[in-house]
Amino acid sequence: VQLWRKGESKELTVTVAEMQDDSQAVAQGNGAAPSMGQNVARLGLALSELSAEQRNELQVNGGLLVVEVKGATARDLHHGDVILAVGNIEVPTLEQFNEVLKQIPKGRNIALLIRREDSSFYIALKLNDKPSKDKE
Repeated sequence: VQLWRKGESKELTVTVAEMQDDSQAVAQGNGAAPSMGQNVARLGLALSELSAEQRNELQVNGGLLVVEVKGATARDLHHGDVILAVGNIEVPTLEQFNEVLKQIPKGRNIALLIRREDSSFYIALKLNDKPSKDKE
């Protein structure tokens, strides 16, 4: 393909293929049915477990893909982020993530280890019984 960019002509090689939608990409690699994510009401999140392909690509043993974010949590977390740990406790599965959250009392702050693109960092969130609503 030839294109015109910043005043000069450039040639690129293009491979034509059908893109997978997000639900196919999440399920690929482990044979599981597509998942739209499990809701975590106390944080206003919908999460799904990483496929084997996603774990290999990110070079992690496990983690939870952020599928949807609601409320005030949306300021800190984004669709596509991966939650690796709560505090210093790794959470490779939804079951383990929910077990850790059950042990934390309402109103406490929690630190989530997040993987976003090539960076890993902690964010602090206040744990509520219900997801908080956006204040505009």
